[in-house]
Amino acid sequence: MESAPQDSRPLRVLVLGGSSFMGLCFIKNVLERWPNSVVHHLNRGNDYWNHEIQNTHKKYGDRINHLKCNRKKRTKFIKVIEGTAESIAEAASLNLKDDIIWDIVADFSCYIPSDMRTSMIAFRQIKLGTYVYISTDSVYEVTQAKYKETELSDDDSYETVDSVHSFDSYSSSSSSDSISYTIERRDDEELRSNPEYFTEDGLIKEGYGFHNKRNNRFRDYLSTMDAYGFEKLTAENILAQKCKDKHKYIILRLPDVIGPYDDSGRFWVLVIKMMALIQLKQSDSSKGKFDILKFKFDQEEESKHMSIVSSVDVSNLLQIIALNSYNQNEQFLACCNQIYNMTSQENLSLKSLHSIIFDNLVGKEAELSFDSFWERDESSKNTYPSVHCGPICSQKLLDAFSDLGYSPQTCEKSVIQAAEFFREATCLSSDLKLTSPFMDELETPIDKCNKIQRKIFC
Repeated sequence: MESAPQDSRPLRVLVLGGSSFMGLCFIKNVLERWPNSVVHHLNRGNDYWNHEIQNTHKKYGDRINHLKCNRKKRTKFIKVIEGTAESIAEAASLNLKDDIIWDIVADFSCYIPSDMRTSMIAFRQIKLGTYVYISTDSVYEVTQAKYKETELSDDDSYETVDSVHSFDSYSSSSSSDSISYTIERRDDEELRSNPEYFTEDGLIKEGYGFHNKRNNRFRDYLSTMDAYGFEKLTAENILAQKCKDKHKYIILRLPDVIGPYDDSGRFWVLVIKMMALIQLKQSDSSKGKFDILKFKFDQEEESKHMSIVSSVDVSNLLQIIALNSYNQNEQFLACCNQIYNMTSQENLSLKSLHSIIFDNLVGKEAELSFDSFWERDESSKNTYPSVHCGPICSQKLLDAFSDLGYSPQTCEKSVIQAAEFFREATCLSSDLKLTSPFMDELETPIDKCNKIQRKIFC
C-alpha cells in the first residue's frame, strides 16, 4: 500500500459525525499519519471523553476545520456544505463539478433516510472522491433470510422486507458456491409487491420511511421487524440510487464495534463488572454483591458465535480508502459502488468475549478462572450481540482490499485493545467506589452497570 499521497495537494477529508469512537480514531489517525492532510469535521458539537475531540481540534489547528451543524436542519446543512466546498474550490482554483473537492466523505452519523437525502442534495453540485457510508449488520434483521450454521454474506441476493430487493443491483451477483438460505415466506406478498410503495427495482419509494405517516400499515409492519436496520437499509438504497452515476461510494456493514472511545457503555460495563468481581473474589468480600454482579448466560449465548469488528480496523480501512481515492488508484476504483460486510478475522462466542476480557484484567499470574464468575440463566440479558442474525462473512472485503493493504486484527487482539483502554479509564477503590475521568460523579459498579443497561434495553 502506498504510504502517502503522490500529489502535492493536501488530502482532503470530510467527516460527518464521528465525535467519538470510530470517527475520533479515524480523524486522529489521518492527521497524525499525513502532515499534508486537511480534515473538515461536521457535527452537532457534542463532546465526549473528557473533551478529546476538542483537544484534537486544538492540537492540529488549521489542519482541522470544525463545522458545527445538525443534518436534520436541512437548509443550514446544505448551506454549510456548499459554502465550505466553494471556499476550498476558490482557494485551490478548483471547479466544483469537475475537480474532486473531498477525497473521502466518511458518514458516521446517518441513521435515518432523510439524513441521506439531505446529504445527496448537499453534494449534488460537488464532485467527491468516495462517499463511505457506515452501515450495520442490523439490515439483515429486516430480511427474510433464515440461515443455519453459516455466515451471512454481503455477496448474495436475498429477499428483504422492502420488497424482493436483491442487492445484486449494486453488488456483485451470487457465485456458484454462494451461501444458501432457508427462505421463510410471510403473508405479506400483497404489501411487498404493491407499486404504491416500491419502485420497479424493488427499492422503497421515497416518503415511506418509519417517520412518514403516508401509510400506517406499511410503517406498522416494518416496526415489528427492526427499526434501526430498516432505516439504515433505506439509507443504503438512497445512496446507491443517487450516487451511482455521480459519485463513487462504498457501504460498510459493521457488526458490533469495539475499541477505544466507545461511548455506548456496552463494552465498558463488562470491564467495570469484571474489575469489581475480581476485587470481590480476591478480598473475600460480600458474597451477595458478588452474586449480583456475576455474569449470566443462557445456554445459547454460552456457545453461539457472533461477529465483532475493531474501531481500529475501521479507521485503517478508511485510511486505505482515503489514500486510494486521492490517488485514483484503478484497482481501488474497481472496488467502489459496492456493499461490504466488515468483521474481525474470526468470530467468537459471548462467553469467549468475556473470558478474553477477564484474562486481560486478572493477569496471567493470578490463580483465577472465569468459570467461577458466571452462571447459567435462561432469562439473562446481555449487551452483546446486538443483533439476532448471527455472524456475517467479510470475505468479499478481504478479496477486494487485501492487495491494497487491508488486514483485520484477530478478535482476541481487538478485545484486548478495548479492555486495556477501559481498564486505564476506570479506577475502583477498595470500598468499590467507581471513578473515572470520563464520569461526572462517584458511582458503585452495580449502579453504573444498571444505568448503562437501562439505557441499552429500555
